[in-house]
Amino acid sequence: RLPDERQPAVSLLWRNAAQPRFEALLMHPQTGEKLEVRDTMGGDFFYRFHYELRTASKGRWVVEGRWVVGGATLLMFIALLTGIVTHRRIFKDFFTFRPGKGGQRAWMDAHNVTGVLVLPFYLLITFSGLMIFHTLYMPAGIAAAYPGAEGDAGTDTQAYFADLHGEQPARR
Repeated sequence: RLPDERQPAVSLLWRNAAQPRFEALLMHPQTGEKLEVRDTMGGDFFYRFHYELRTASKGRWVVEGRWVVGGATLLMFIALLTGIVTHRRIFKDFFTFRPGKGGQRAWMDAHNVTGVLVLPFYLLITFSGLMIFHTLYMPAGIAAAYPGAEGDAGTDTQAYFADLHGEQPARR
């Protein structure tokens, strides 16, 4: 990747057949020298831990962690949808706030209002969390629509991702 305003260095990524993870190298854009980056996990730990429960730099349980997080996300999405369906008066409760009643009723009304206000965020974040790894959770549709080459039992994932991004498969 060429330098841009977000990362002013040239970035090279590659993957060996034996390693499932990409290796990375940062180079100075004018001289081509290798840039040494501090050997800390920093924010990368929280970034990776957030969606694959990874605790090591090149952990063994990456795919299993993604499945665990995906299962928890699916359960949260189902809980949100069933909560909306079972709570018939969701919009009426949103516009009902009785601070004059005092005590427990006012706290319950405030609870309902804040719950309905953050509901779109919760729905969006859980749905997008499921869609990020849709190719891992539901590969059968992609395999049916993008079969591999003649005599190949695999899936043409290059063509799928090229279509997904609006590119020509040959350019990818």
